[in-house]
Amino acid sequence: MLSLQSEVNKSLSDIAAYHKDFKKVQEYLYQSASQARLAKRPIQEIRAYTLLSIKASKLKLNQQRYDYLYQAQTLLDDYQLDGSHYMLIFYHFALFAQTDEEREKYYLKILEQPTSQNNLWVFYSAVEQLSSLYLKQEKWQQALNIANSFSEVARSSALKAELYKAQQQLDKALEYAKIAFNSARTQHIDWLSRDMALMLLELTIEDSDTADSLLYKSHLKKVKPGWWSDRHKERLAEIGILVDPYNEQANKI
Repeated sequence: MLSLQSEVNKSLSDIAAYHKDFKKVQEYLYQSASQARLAKRPIQEIRAYTLLSIKASKLKLNQQRYDYLYQAQTLLDDYQLDGSHYMLIFYHFALFAQTDEEREKYYLKILEQPTSQNNLWVFYSAVEQLSSLYLKQEKWQQALNIANSFSEVARSSALKAELYKAQQQLDKALEYAKIAFNSARTQHIDWLSRDMALMLLELTIEDSDTADSLLYKSHLKKVKPGWWSDRHKERLAEIGILVDPYNEQANKI
């Protein structure tokens, strides 16, 4: 029951955050942390402080976002949990970092931690962000090393496609984007297959009527309103794909 009440208070903090009432956010998440502690749920307790940090950051409360993140890290140390649980803490330190050097340091720390099903998304996101950072800095070899470190064909090929696109080696970018698209589609990694379909259409915009282009357009036509379409709506619009937020069936090519 205490564990359930802790989760309820986390949900109530979302409502308070929507109304930008940080005092209420604190109240709910302090209760959530206390209830999780009484229920002997350390991960749940730590998550309450991580959420306090995230919500403070969204409300531009810079000092508080660090204070609560350090508190979450201290609890991790106290409970002596394994390294996989540090990933989320390091990820937010990277997001809050003021310099690329500091950001890189925390992303590399994430890659050193053991992975689990619960934190795999943090690992993949850190890899993507670190690779993008290296591309921005034109650290081509470091970006290639990250891509080569993956045994998974879809993700490795996608990172190589981004690398060669940044280097303007478009033939290689196309080659690896196609490999990544086909592999991700087979494995049902939807967001990645969409990323690659979008890149392929951008790289072949002058050949928009080929069989391959029609396949990529058909794949993107199935995209429903959500985080992916919101994130890429401008790029989608530039190649003539509109995602209607009011009608899931109104996607047009």
